[in-house]
Amino acid sequence: MAKAKGTLACDKTEIILIDIHGGRGRMSITQDQVADIVIEKTEIKKLFKKISTEKATVNIRKIHPSPYLLEYECGENWAAYKAGLKEFATYNHITFTDNT
Repeated sequence: MAKAKGTLACDKTEIILIDIHGGRGRMSITQDQVADIVIEKTEIKKLFKKISTEKATVNIRKIHPSPYLLEYECGENWAAYKAGLKEFATYNHITFTDNT
């Protein structure tokens, strides 16, 4: 199991992402900045092999590339992060797409 890299905290009005991909170390994102949240299957390269994993992308208006978290790097916290993002999206009427 990989060491947990991404950390996520959600409440009703904002998402806080720490140590994330997409070129940023820490982001505080309010609900009016989020365009949509997409979870999809992807493959990543690790040394000499490809690993199948899930990727959660928080698409933000006016910021590219969008930050994302990988299931492979979040480890056992992935289910809680995924549920937190879904709850945040539902509460704030944001499009949540789970393509897994």
